[in-house]
Amino acid sequence: MHQLSKASWSCPDAGTISAGKYADIIAVRGDVLRYINLLQDVDLVMKRGGEV
Repeated sequence: MHQLSKASWSCPDAGTISAGKYADIIAVRGDVLRYINLLQDVDLVMKRGGEV
């Protein structure tokens, strides 16, 4: 399980992705830190644990 940095989060449950937790996620194929234009072709968006 990939651990995200909790330092900048105010929610105590933030920082992990696992079953039963709520998540706001934008999923793309590739490295958006290197290729920001990938955000123009989003594969999945989840808000509060549900697909949008």
